[in-house]
Amino acid sequence: MIIGEAGQKCPECGKERYVLNGKDDSGKQRYLCKLCDRRFGDNLGFEYRHTSPMFITLALMLNGAGMSPFSIRIMLGHLNVKVHVDTISRWLEC
Repeated sequence: MIIGEAGQKCPECGKERYVLNGKDDSGKQRYLCKLCDRRFGDNLGFEYRHTSPMFITLALMLNGAGMSPFSIRIMLGHLNVKVHVDTISRWLEC
């Protein structure tokens, strides 16, 4: 069965012709492109990040509330999340 959802495309060939292909170790859905045979997962915008999406989202919310990247770093440090202020600044640019 070929599926394809609006906005979900194969990162290799850019087509929307893929099928369900199991789940990864964290339980997220995996897909298999029927055109190029590439396996890929849902793209939530947090790929290749070392920090949990929950803490990145919290940093964005705190910035929206008027906190500076330095203040956000201190706040995250109280939650035992070690992150450099430059990293937070990059999150805010995206």
